[in-house]
Formats: sequence, structure tokens, C-alpha cells
Amino acid sequence: MTGSRRVTTLVTREANPDARFVLAWVQQTLRADNNPLIEAALAHANRRGLPLLIYHGLRQDYPHASARLHRYILGLSAEMSRALNQRGIRCIHYVERPGHQVRGLVYRLAQHAEAVFTDEHFAFVPRDQLAAFAQHSPCSVHAVDTSRLVPTRYIPEGIKSTRGFRAAHQALRADWLAETMTVCTPVRVGESPYHGALPFTPDALECATESELDQLTACCPIDQTVRPTPTHPPSRAIALDRLNYLAQHVHKYPSTRNNPAISLGTSELSPYLHFGAVGPSEVVKAIQDGPSSTSEQWKFLDEMLTWREWAHYLCKERPLLSHFSSIARATLDTLDRHREDVRTERQPLDALVHGCTPDPVWNAAQRQWLETGWMHNNLRMYWGTQLLRFTESPEHAWALGCYLNDRFSLDGRDPATYMNLHWCMQYAKWPREQPIYGFVQRRSSSSLLKRPGFREWVAQANALNISRVRVPEWDEILTLYASETR
Repeated sequence: MTGSRRVTTLVTREANPDARFVLAWVQQTLRADNNPLIEAALAHANRRGLPLLIYHGLRQDYPHASARLHRYILGLSAEMSRALNQRGIRCIHYVERPGHQVRGLVYRLAQHAEAVFTDEHFAFVPRDQLAAFAQHSPCSVHAVDTSRLVPTRYIPEGIKSTRGFRAAHQALRADWLAETMTVCTPVRVGESPYHGALPFTPDALECATESELDQLTACCPIDQTVRPTPTHPPSRAIALDRLNYLAQHVHKYPSTRNNPAISLGTSELSPYLHFGAVGPSEVVKAIQDGPSSTSEQWKFLDEMLTWREWAHYLCKERPLLSHFSSIARATLDTLDRHREDVRTERQPLDALVHGCTPDPVWNAAQRQWLETGWMHNNLRMYWGTQLLRFTESPEHAWALGCYLNDRFSLDGRDPATYMNLHWCMQYAKWPREQPIYGFVQRRSSSSLLKRPGFREWVAQANALNISRVRVPEWDEILTLYASETR
């Protein structure tokens, strides 16, 4: 028994009588406190009378590996390690780089573990590597739902609409919020951090300075043209500061959320939620404990709990949510009927990547992603609906949207951002059948341009001296997101 409703046992193996520890393999939920993975693993270790060992590894060959993503992950991982040390729990790291490339480390650790606990995700690398690991692990493997307030497996299967999902989810929220209030499982009395033998020499990220983390990132053979960004520092403390600010000002959210020109008009928490620096239960509790009324909180919490967790639900139900084939049939049909339409606004891939098209609003959005790793949600809706007119086919439009999202955005590679792209491709009869688009909606920039300060914001974004990045071949993009063999 694992003792937590958030835990799903993926495979059960005969216990190793010589086990040295219980292993918590952190894939993406990079925080030490209020982390359901760590709390469940620690409770299990205490029951077994074993120390808990935390492991986080970073390969150099994951899709879209870049200095931006690497540095963000390393910053959060180092911070997590320091906080775990303060709790009396050892955290070890391994960062691949030239001359420092040992594979299969989690399997080697599992050979000495009583059980492995890890965080459960429904997209990108964590989904696939967990499935492979569970199949071959020498010990029992338990997956912990760390990314959602209500674990997805408790939502009925087969829900077809956000309305149905909202109703099912709302009925469970209070129960799960009560269960996930601040938890800090104590280490078993007399238990020291694990300092026994290891099958490799770990990297001491907990001792690394910011400059040393920069140097470590710079020596990795990854895409160094996509640079780290200072706008969303990799820090749980900063994430909590932003959350506290949001809790005090969430009453303004309905009126500020649609204007990219308003500083902190949205929460900007999505990168921190994606990498687990802050958890959904922490966000909900902070909002509900704040000074705003329930009605003032509703809009933000509905986006956070209904729309975000609906995306995760769909990604679990439809694992290829990032692939062209996952687009709704009505959308595919209407786009296919207009496949041969003349496309006079097609843009070179270099211009699209660098935000140098004839559309200044689209350029401003793309440049925000390119330079900061974050794009305003309302702006994403406009940005995404323009891809059809800029590219040569529906497949090119979809694949490019996913590619730019996953490569440049800190919150890319995520169910919520894939659902945003699905929204941009939805069948809406908007407002009538049009060339190229058929019955897929096409947003205008006119409403955006009427918002206070937005024209000035666009001008500033287009005046940026943007950094040049590597431009791929179209085949690379299409293979990832529109290949018929996926």
C-alpha cells in the first residue's frame, strides 16, 4: 500500500530484501515542499524503515533541448535540492555533457531501491519514458499525480465537453483541496539522509552558484541560440511572490487578462506550473484565502481548474494531442476542402521564426516568445489563428504552431498549450466559409488594437533587436507533429 489516493501503482515486483532506499525519481515537478511525489515517497520510506533518495537527471538530447530550457530546469532543480537538504533528504543529480554521459541511471538506482515513485505527466518526454521505465524496472513503480488538483483518474471517462468536465470536476474540488493542503511529511525519527554507495558520481547542483549553472548550461551541446530569459526566473520563491500578488489582485483579472500591454494583467504562472515550481492546490488555496470575493475569483479559478485540467484530461484520453491527426474531424474536413486555395500571404520559415512578417501584431507575439519564453494567452489566440494564412497547408500550420510553442515557450510541451492550439483550429463557422480557412475561425487584430496601450506595446516589441536563432528545415517540423507514421 502506498497510502495516498494520488498514487497509481504501475507495476508490482517482489521486494528487494537488500534494498538501500526508496527512490523518488523527479521528472518535472521541481519543488521540495508540498510536492505530492516527495510526500508519498517519504511516507512509504518511513513505513519501510528506509531512507528516501531523490534523483533528477537532465539529458542533452530531449526534443528542443536549448539553453533556455536547460537553464530553467537546472535553476529549479538546484533550488529543490537545497530545500530538500534542509528537510534532511538527499537529492542527487546527473547532467549530461561532453565527457559526462552515462545512460540508464534511473535503472541502476532502481536495482538498489525498495520501490520507485515518480511524477505522472501526460505529454512529451515524461509520458513516454515513464511507460518504458515501468516495463523494465527491477522494482515496483508508483506514479504520483502532481500536476492537477483533482487526479485525472478520478474523473469519469468519455466526457466530451468542457461543460461536462466542469460539472464532474467541481463536484470533487473541495475534497481534493482539503486533502492537499500544506503537507510536510517528517523524516522518520533517527533516519539520516542516504549517503551510501551510488552507481555514479552525482553533480552537486545544490552547491552551484548562478554563474556555475550558467557555465554548466553553456558547455552542453544543445541549442545555444535559444537563450535563457530573465523575465521568469527559475525560482519557487519568485513563483510564490507572483502568486501572492495575484491573490491580492485577482479581482482585476477579468478586466485585465485580455490586454497584453498591462503589466501583470495575467498571473504569468504557467511556466512555474509546467515545471512544478508551484502546485495547483497552492494556487487555489492562495486565491481562496485572499481578499477577493468568490465571484471575483471565479474567472481565474475556472481557467485554472476547468480549462487547464480539461486539457490534461484530454491529453490522457488522447495521447497524441500534439499531432495533426488529433484535430477534430469537422476541422480536418473543412480545411481539406480548401487545401488547394491560393495562399498569397505565405511567409518564409525564417520570417515566421523571427517575427518578421507583414503583420506587426503577429510579429509582436512571436518576438515576445522568442525573447522572453512566454506569450500572453489572449495574444496566443490571435497568433495561432494566423498560421493557416502564412503556411502552405493545414499540416504546415499545425506543425509550425506546435514547434514554435515547444521550442521557445517555457510552458510549451504541455497539455494546456496544445489545447490552446486546438482552440485556434476549431470549427466555428466564423462568420462564414472563407478561403483557406473554410469554417475554421479567423481572428482579427482590430479588437486587440483598441485596447489601451496595445499599439505602443506592439511598436516596442517590433523595435526589439531580436536574437537570431537556428532555423530548421520544414521536414524536421512536419516529422514531429504531422508525420503519418506517428
